[in-house]
Amino acid sequence: MRRSQSAAQAETTLQIDPEAVLNALPVNVLVLDPVTANITYANRRSVETMHALRQYLPREVNPDRMVGTSMDVFHKNPHHQRSIVADPSRLPWRTKIRLGPKTLDLHVSAVMSQGTYIAAVLSWADVTPFTDAISAFDTAIQTALDAAGGATDTMRDSANQVLQKTGETSDAAATASSGAIGTSANVRTVARAVEELNTVNAEITHQMNRSRSVTGEAVEEARQAVASVRALSENSNHIGQVVGMIGQIASQTNLLALNATIEAARAGPAGRGFAVVASEVKELAAQTARATDDVSRQVAMIQTATTSTASTIERIAGIIARIDESAISVGSAVEEQSATSTEIRRSVEEASGRTETVSSSVAAVAMSATDSASSAERMLRATADLNREIETVAAAVKLFLGEVRKI
Repeated sequence: MRRSQSAAQAETTLQIDPEAVLNALPVNVLVLDPVTANITYANRRSVETMHALRQYLPREVNPDRMVGTSMDVFHKNPHHQRSIVADPSRLPWRTKIRLGPKTLDLHVSAVMSQGTYIAAVLSWADVTPFTDAISAFDTAIQTALDAAGGATDTMRDSANQVLQKTGETSDAAATASSGAIGTSANVRTVARAVEELNTVNAEITHQMNRSRSVTGEAVEEARQAVASVRALSENSNHIGQVVGMIGQIASQTNLLALNATIEAARAGPAGRGFAVVASEVKELAAQTARATDDVSRQVAMIQTATTSTASTIERIAGIIARIDESAISVGSAVEEQSATSTEIRRSVEEASGRTETVSSSVAAVAMSATDSASSAERMLRATADLNREIETVAAAVKLFLGEVRKI
């Protein structure tokens, strides 16, 4: 009984039609004669796919009559393909070719029978959606990274401008301090010698005019510095948005890698190689996510620094405005000194107090300018860190795309 069952099973096995098996495969399969390079067999899926690509095929190719046709009709340089098909030592061989707007993935394997090379099997597929998706992803990432790089360049330029403006503010404060010292000396000279009152008053008026001119310039420079810092803050916000987009792409890539791992597991042993690639893609996505987190922290630090710098410069502008008001008051006191000699002492004391206020204010301006310069330097360092993070992300994406294109 067991022998009869075994015989029946063997008879069933022998009755399996290989052509029926190949026609049932969801894969395009062509069998080639290694000597003549003629197509000796085309499964049903190949014929159907050829019909779908009919408009991109050479006119002499008839999908329904491919058997007996030379594979040369598909190639502009058939000698190269013939040499590969004719030599089993060069097989298996894999390549991607363009057919109009389509991308085809070709895989040629040798069929050996008792050590003799009898045929070449070509399995092929239309992978246009896959390759187009990779190209679109590459373009989107490159655009985002270029935008981020441009934003960091703008941020660096703005920080350099802040440094320049704070340097000018420090110079102006030094000039104003010198004027205040000169004014104080002139006031003491008036107290010692009433007969030199008119000369001293003229000198004080001259010094006050210089001080007002300098403080006016300093206010304008501070206003421009505030505008530059605010523009820098807006650029850092834009960088944050770009980094967020990169993070979303990394998250989506990670999800795709997880799905690919699941599908590879379903495929069993045939999907082990794809599972390894999917695991590497998942790791690259995780690295990208970590890099974008670091960049986000750096951007937050830059935004905090720019806000602090803007506030500091605005305070500088307020202090300089008060210096200007003090200079106007001193000028009024000088005019009063000229009006009456009986109020000379009171006017001198008032002028002395005002000049001390000017000196204190100028010292505050100098300190604020120093703080602004320090903030701008920190901003430059943060920009350099951000540039390094962007380069890290770009390298990770390049590696990821290189691995994906090998699939």
